[in-house]
This record gives sequence, C-alpha cells and structure tokens, in this order.
Amino acid sequence: MRLVLALILLLLSPPLAQAQSPRIERIDIVEPGLYQRTVVAKSGVNTAGGDSTTTSNVKLVAATTTVPARVGTIFGFHYKVSGQLAGAKVELRVVARIPPPGFPNKATHQLMRSIEWTTDSTIGGQGYTDGKFEEPAELVTGTWVLELWYQGRKFADQQFTVVKP
Repeated sequence: MRLVLALILLLLSPPLAQAQSPRIERIDIVEPGLYQRTVVAKSGVNTAGGDSTTTSNVKLVAATTTVPARVGTIFGFHYKVSGQLAGAKVELRVVARIPPPGFPNKATHQLMRSIEWTTDSTIGGQGYTDGKFEEPAELVTGTWVLELWYQGRKFADQQFTVVKP
C-alpha cells in the first residue's frame, strides 16, 4: 500500500521531476577565432561535410571573426553552458550555416547550405566547437554561422566572415 501511495505522489509531482532534469538557461560564446588543435580520434560517424573528431591541445591562434579561405584553416569558439543541474551531461546540436552557393556534399554531390553534428557538453562547463576547411571545394567566401541548439531551441550563434586570402 505504501508503495502504491509513493508512486501516486511521484506521478502527481511534475515540478519535482522537472527540477531533476538538466535545463540550459543560456550558452555564452567565448573566444571566437582561428584555432590550432590536435586530432585524437576520428569517430565512425561523419557529417556530409567532413569527419567528426575528438581533439586536444586546442589553442586560440587569433581572436577574430574574419577567416581566410585556405585549406587547413580552423575557425570556431569556446562556449560556456549555464543552467540547472550543474555537472549534468547534455547533447548539443551544432549547425554550420554555409553562404551561397554552398559546397558539394561528398556523397550526393548536391550543394549543401548547412552541416549538422552533435557534441557532448556539461552544464556549468566549457566546450569547444569548430569548422575546418579540408578541401578546396569548401572554401566558400561570405558569412558562415556556427549555431548551438538544445532540445529544438537555438541558444547561441557566432558569425564568421570568410574572405579570400
């Protein structure tokens, strides 16, 4: 009988259940710019625009939002996730918006205007995301935007102006 009563009380108390779920309040962009990094591992999952990688030794080379269109250039930012349930792991969706005309999808050869991938983050922690020009076809000049999304809501974005060197 006590078990049934406890279950009923648990089901009737949604605020308690919500309080224990991670909740992001904001994501702040920190140090947008050009970076160097070491690739530790490439996962079996890749985006249509490139491979998903695990990195280390991430170093800001130049604090800027102007990016030279050069193979090998890495541009991105650190970010801080603020919210409730500090230390909780959350999965963010990163969307890279590509200026017109886009660049060819490696598999379908159709022009892409965006690339998406996921990254694991921690509430109260700092994360990092970037884009890297790996092939000449990717060197599209104009305004690129890197966005951070959680549960269908965009929390942050950063524009980068890609220019001919």
